[in-house]
Amino acid sequence: MKKFIVILTAMMFVFSISAATFAAEQKAAPAAPAEKKAADPAKAEKKAKTKKATGEVVKVDEMEGVIVVKGKKGEDAYLIKDVEWKVYKGAKEVAAGDKVSITYIEQDGKKVAKTVAKKGSAKKTGKKKAAEPAAPAK
Repeated sequence: MKKFIVILTAMMFVFSISAATFAAEQKAAPAAPAEKKAADPAKAEKKAKTKKATGEVVKVDEMEGVIVVKGKKGEDAYLIKDVEWKVYKGAKEVAAGDKVSITYIEQDGKKVAKTVAKKGSAKKTGKKKAAEPAAPAK
């Protein structure tokens, strides 16, 4: 009878350890879908619909990382922290009064510029104006 009690106690001990291990694995498994949900906002940002705007530069503030453009609907500010410059080499080259075309997304209620290009640049049109013919001598 003593052997039976010892064997039964040993089996209950092994069962309790394995049950605790199994329960711990069950709690860890739902954490993986939570990580996928956390990654979804990053995908949503990439899939965010890009929009375009054109207008005249009012102000460029490289320290604040903002370009203000006056378009058909008024003035809008765009964040330019991670922008790709087309034609321009950087924010220092952009001057007030320049006509620009901006591709941007809306993120957290702010307009984040992805590209800023000079509108009507020689690269875009690919043509230069021909020289005016000289006036005939009288």
